[in-house]
Amino acid sequence: MVDKRVIYLNNLDLVIYDWDNGILTRRTTLTDSESDKKLFADLLKKKPDIKTYILVDVVEEEFQNNTLPHVFIKDRQVFINRQLEKSFRNTRYRYADFRGRETSGRQGDLVFFSALTNPEVIDGWLAILLQYKVSMAGIYSFSLVSSRLLKDLTHDRDDVLLITQQKELLRLSFFTKNKLKLSRVTRFVGASEAENAQLIMDEAGKTQRYLTRLRLLSGEGKLSINVVASESIINGLRLQPTNEHWEFRGMSIAEMAVAAHVEQAASDHLSEWLIAQFLCKESFENHYAMACQRRYLVMRNILIPSKLISIIGCVIAVIWSTMYFFDAIDIQKKLHESQQQIQHYTSRYEALEAELPPSPVTADEMKAGVNTAEKLMSNVTSPVPLVIVISEILLMHKQLWIDAIEWKIEQRLLTMLDAPAEIESVNPIDPTELPDEVDGSRIEKQVQVARIEGKIKPFDGNLRQATEQVRAFLTALAKQSMVKDVIEIALPFNEKSTERAAGSLGLDNRASYGASFVVEVIADEHVKYE
Repeated sequence: MVDKRVIYLNNLDLVIYDWDNGILTRRTTLTDSESDKKLFADLLKKKPDIKTYILVDVVEEEFQNNTLPHVFIKDRQVFINRQLEKSFRNTRYRYADFRGRETSGRQGDLVFFSALTNPEVIDGWLAILLQYKVSMAGIYSFSLVSSRLLKDLTHDRDDVLLITQQKELLRLSFFTKNKLKLSRVTRFVGASEAENAQLIMDEAGKTQRYLTRLRLLSGEGKLSINVVASESIINGLRLQPTNEHWEFRGMSIAEMAVAAHVEQAASDHLSEWLIAQFLCKESFENHYAMACQRRYLVMRNILIPSKLISIIGCVIAVIWSTMYFFDAIDIQKKLHESQQQIQHYTSRYEALEAELPPSPVTADEMKAGVNTAEKLMSNVTSPVPLVIVISEILLMHKQLWIDAIEWKIEQRLLTMLDAPAEIESVNPIDPTELPDEVDGSRIEKQVQVARIEGKIKPFDGNLRQATEQVRAFLTALAKQSMVKDVIEIALPFNEKSTERAAGSLGLDNRASYGASFVVEVIADEHVKYE
């Protein structure tokens, strides 16, 4: 089964290589004709999901080495895109590679640009690939990918001229520290070994002089020349005289395949076969393909893990459902046992109830009576908390003697003031002297009322002082949290003009008579002693 596919495209024809289980096979060669394009379309639509690499090796590929002003990283890509648009306006297939900064001068950014200046060379083939939704991995420059050959070529100089032989083509690529600087391609027609070798020597000499003029080489102009070609061409080059400016090394395609650890025999293949091997086995950066052209591969890469996740999810759901199914069976079994126990105890209760002697009331009536009694007990009102408070205040007023306390529960109309004032003095305002209109609302509420009757002992006959003592007692009561109100019913001395004063005014009579008082203390119906 074909796993990957490499489409090698040059100015002459299109070659398709299929990668099947580690073996790269040349499938077919097509030309730019309508019949061949139809064959190409028929081949693609059978299996569009094969991962496909487009390897471009054309004359219409331009390379530039630019020095741009240094900018920050977040602005660099915008600046580079602007320069690409300015340098290559008529093509969409553009590539940029940031290669650091200058070590001297203004220390600008070193950027390498490349582009396919004639997009019509590949547009027709790409249209067919997109029509059948082929999983395109990318469009790769042969010159840029050929730097992979330098890893297995022995050279000890930074400047290297790599010469590769393709079908009827000869490409010369110049590298500095394994970075492509310049590349050119020329037609190559097979002849005798001597003629082929002389053609390569002539093209290398032209390239060396051109590089020297561009100042890409040092003044001495020395460089390492590495040739990867057929065995006959390599044998012819080895017979050529040496050049003091050249360090020549040559390897045949078969020797290069062994050095690059390619397990497949090279046979009669040329260098594009080696580059196709590297594309299928290793990972390279995409050069010219746009996101819209690679979208089908991205979608299929997402689809595979999505299916896997769906399968795993279904398996987990089945396992989970099975577990809950057995839990449901267990719960149903326990429910059935509980229903049987209920029926058993119900029948026993009915049997016991039938054996009981007749009673004046039913069990439900007895239960209702008990519930009523418990509710009454929980809501009963006790005078104890209020009496305890009154007793504690009496301990602080030892001249007051209590003759009687009448305690009762009744409905009273209370005034709810918006901002009740705290009783601070021993002479509070008499409730009977409040104005008719009170700032607040009056509500009727059920409260506790404690009516206290008592006298002042010992009493020296001073009624005003006795009255003040009673009012001090009432003031202390009014400050308690459970007390809602205190009412003066009768005091030893009534100061109000509306009251009538009666009795003897003699000191002896007043002392023997004593100073009696009657007051009422009002509290909430249900209170607790704090």
